[in-house]
Order: sequence, then structure tokens, then C-alpha cells
Amino acid sequence: MPTCDICSLTIEKSEMHLVSGPDISNATNAGFFPKDIAKHSPMAAFSDIFGGPSASDPSSWRMTVKGNQTADWGLCQTCLKEFQAFQKERKRREEEQRIEAKRRAAERAAEEARRKPIMEERVQNRQCRYCGSALGFFDKIFKRTNHKKCREQNGTF
Repeated sequence: MPTCDICSLTIEKSEMHLVSGPDISNATNAGFFPKDIAKHSPMAAFSDIFGGPSASDPSSWRMTVKGNQTADWGLCQTCLKEFQAFQKERKRREEEQRIEAKRRAAERAAEEARRKPIMEERVQNRQCRYCGSALGFFDKIFKRTNHKKCREQNGTF
């Protein structure tokens, strides 16, 4: 009888669900670590008796996945649900991060649009675009539009 590739539970062939190796590998790289890993595995008892890396060790899990990243994984219903829940949560987090990045970009663009006329006016008047004070002799010669200390404070060079 086949066993689940994660928890080693013996299951009927009709109850086994196949998940592609790259999907498991990508999920593991994103932080997937099953809770029930190898709870029925003879290797778990072996590592407890003789020492060595435990089957429930995250680094051991990553090495196992890396070694089997091209093979399909047969999962029981419990492990499949855990994997699908992780994938769903991962997609939700990624979508939130995309939305947050767009919001931050829009805020930066709005701030830049607000500051642009002020900065352009200062450049025309030979003033520092950041602080508004007069530029020095060498700043004018080299056609700089801001002071060195202002560039360092605002992160532009």
C-alpha cells in the first residue's frame, strides 16, 4: 500500500493526491514546513534512538525536498489540506504585499509631483532644490542643483 510522502501514513491508492515536485519545492522555499512530518516514519524512531538529524528538523525537510524536487509527491488528505492552506495564505500575503507596494509607489509619486514645481523653481533661482538656500560658487560652476549635505540627507548623489 502507498504511504503519504510527508507523514508516512499508509493510505489507499484512491485516497492519494499527487502534488508536483516544483510546487512542493517552491512552497518549502517560501516557508512551508508540515506539522505532521514523518510522525509515522520508522526513520523518526531511528533518529530518536541513534541520534542525528530528526525527520522533523526543518533543514532535514529542506534537504528531502531538494533531493526530490522533480518527482511528484503523493499526499494524504490531511497533508494535502495543510499544503493547500499554506498556498492559499501565501497567495494572500503576496497580494497584500503587491497592494502595499503599489500604495507606497503612488504615495512617492504624489510627493514627488507635489515637490517638483518647488524644486524646479529653486533650480532656476540657483537655490538648493532641497533646502532652498543659495548655492555656492563651485555648485554654480559645476551646475549642481543641491548641497552635498542635502544630497547625503536625501539619499541622492
